[in-house]
Amino acid sequence: MYKKFRIKLFLTMIVFAVMIAGTIAFVNFNELKKQTTQDHEEKMQHIEDMVTQSLETTEKAYYFLDQEIAEQMENISERFVEKYQRNPDFDTWNFAELKKEIGMDIYIINQENEITHSSFADDIGMDFDDCCSKLAVLLDQYRMNGIFHHDGMEVEQKTGKIKKYSYMGTPDGKYVIELGNDLGNEEVFHTFNFLEYEDQLTQKFVSVESVRILNIWGLAYGMAREEAELSGERKEFFSRALASNTDQEMKKDGFTYRYIPYQSEYDSGTSEKKVIELVMNRDMLTSVLASQRNKFLLQMTAIIVIAILVAALISRWVSIPMHLAFHDGLTKLKNRTAFEEVLNQSLAKRTNYAFLMIDLDYFKSVNDLLGHEAGDRLLKKVAFAIEENIPEQATAYRYGGDEFVVIIKDSSREEAIETANRILKSLEEVFGDHEMLRQLNVSASIGISLSPDHGKNASSLFRKADAALYQSKEKGKNQWGFFTQGIEDE
Repeated sequence: MYKKFRIKLFLTMIVFAVMIAGTIAFVNFNELKKQTTQDHEEKMQHIEDMVTQSLETTEKAYYFLDQEIAEQMENISERFVEKYQRNPDFDTWNFAELKKEIGMDIYIINQENEITHSSFADDIGMDFDDCCSKLAVLLDQYRMNGIFHHDGMEVEQKTGKIKKYSYMGTPDGKYVIELGNDLGNEEVFHTFNFLEYEDQLTQKFVSVESVRILNIWGLAYGMAREEAELSGERKEFFSRALASNTDQEMKKDGFTYRYIPYQSEYDSGTSEKKVIELVMNRDMLTSVLASQRNKFLLQMTAIIVIAILVAALISRWVSIPMHLAFHDGLTKLKNRTAFEEVLNQSLAKRTNYAFLMIDLDYFKSVNDLLGHEAGDRLLKKVAFAIEENIPEQATAYRYGGDEFVVIIKDSSREEAIETANRILKSLEEVFGDHEMLRQLNVSASIGISLSPDHGKNASSLFRKADAALYQSKEKGKNQWGFFTQGIEDE
């Protein structure tokens, strides 16, 4: 019984220690996980702010140069319109020489919005209706009104170079003369180059996979169309950001793709709106979280090991005095202290209980004639016989001296009688095995009271069972008896 108590104490302490320490460790782990994720988000926001600021700075610096370049492009466009009026056959134009003269590329766009002639041979045959429907609509307008128009910073589709484009329709409404000025040749762009800043960010922050500025067609500044064109889900999220003017984000294959709409205060036309694409590698975040999870598991393992060791030591030191506080040292049954505590708790639940008080007859003679050691051996046998013959839901106690008590939970009158008979029969066998005990007429008497029939509190049940016990002794011993009102009146 002591061993069972020690094991129960040991397991209880382990469970308690693991629950407390585990809860603290789990809360700390979740807080750390939350903080790590928040730091990751703050880093993304910080990078986003830096890219936006870099782009704004470049556009602002370029803005002061833009008007001068626009005027220059307008003058050149007017010259080419005059040249067209004199010679409308573009096949005779030397576009390579014209480019050397003005330092810009020239494109001739027909009524089908196709480039028919250009100083940049790779773009000849490009159909704006296919690649750039929004621009195609504007080209139709430019062709008809014959007014000079210009954009801000745009992307050359073939090379990804950042250029400024201008448009002017011919007087007959058949063509648009487009000029493309490579802004990379301008000194201001070397001083304020957001493309270089993008590269610096990817080198500075290892979690940054790429940072790109996209135009309204999803082409990245500084990258050729084949390399930069979006497809699939990335194209879909880019379009959502552009249409809704709100940030869009998706997570796929270990990466976070964030699309941030940007509206220029300085650019106009098709280059007014842009989208910043920020691609973050989630492997580092996943790696950090995995590392934290492993630390948490290691802590839990250490907690469990330490809890087992501490529980083993404490249960070894404390279990004996704790066990003895509620158990009889001789018979190993629960003692009077445990009985009084359990009885009050049981009665508070208002269920049916049988209360059996057992007393040995002529036990004093055993101590006097056979000695206290023989008396102790007999008490052990009696305790064992009682515990072996009570129901599973019953508990036996040594109340003191040669008095024992049995409490049967959820019991009836019939079950109490059957239990008393089994105990008496078993004790008769114990006493009958010893000649001297037979000569001393050692036996047992039992008094029974029932809850709630005979009372609803411990003192009342105890008193009435005690009265029934002594009534049994007066009737000749070695028998049981129920409490009746007549007994108490006597």
